[in-house]
Amino acid sequence: MVMVIVTVLAVVVVSCSPQQQFVCNDGSVVNDPDACTPQNAPVKQVQRAVIEESPDIPQEVVDLFAQKSKVKSVSYIHHESADISKPSYRIAIKDRLMKISLPTQTDLLNKNTVDMVIIDGARKEAQGYCESLKYCIEQGNQGAVDYAAYYKKSPFDWVEEVQEAELLTDQRLFNRDTTKVLVNGEYTYWVDSFFGIPLKVEGNNEVYTYDTPLFNGVTSIEFEEKD
Repeated sequence: MVMVIVTVLAVVVVSCSPQQQFVCNDGSVVNDPDACTPQNAPVKQVQRAVIEESPDIPQEVVDLFAQKSKVKSVSYIHHESADISKPSYRIAIKDRLMKISLPTQTDLLNKNTVDMVIIDGARKEAQGYCESLKYCIEQGNQGAVDYAAYYKKSPFDWVEEVQEAELLTDQRLFNRDTTKVLVNGEYTYWVDSFFGIPLKVEGNNEVYTYDTPLFNGVTSIEFEEKD
C-alpha cells in the first residue's frame, strides 16, 4: 500500500512540474535545445543575377554587364543625391559582405554611437561598431543594428534590376571609360566599360554615384570580427 501511494505521488509531482526550457545563444527560449538556430551555420552563397539577351536587351548590353564577373571586390564613395552637401559613405564590398563607414559627427567629442556597419547580405544582418577614439561614446562592437536602415544600394543591385536596356553612348566618368545605357525606360546607367557595373545611376528623381572606385583591392580582413 505504501509503495502504491509513493508511485502515485511521483506521477502527480512529475505531471505538475513545469516543462524545462532552454535559452539559445540568440536569446530565444525553446523547449528543445535542438530547436536553437546554429550561430555558425554555413550560408549558401547566393549567385548574382546574370543578364541574358532578349528582345528588350541587346547582346552588346549583355556583354557589357557580363564584365562584372571580373569584380571580386570593390570599394567606392557612395552618394545618393545630386546635392554634394548630402552625406557620403565610404563602402567596401567583398562577396555578400558590405562595410559602410558612416559620416562622423565631429562637432562634439564622444558623441557617436556607431561609425561603421558591417552588413551580411546573405543573412540580411547588420552589426554596428564604433572605432573613433576621439568621437565615439564607447568603442567596439555595438551589437546588431537595423539592416534596412543602414543598407546602401550597391552597383550590383542596379544590375539585377535590368529588364530592358538600350545602348546610348560612351563617356568618361571618374577618370574611367563608361558606357551610358538607358535601363527600363527611366534610368540612365554609366557602366564601367571594363568591370561592367554602374558608377552612376540617374532617373526617376534619383541620383546615385559610386565615386573613386577601387576594384579587387578589398581583403577579408576588412570584415573580421571587431571587439
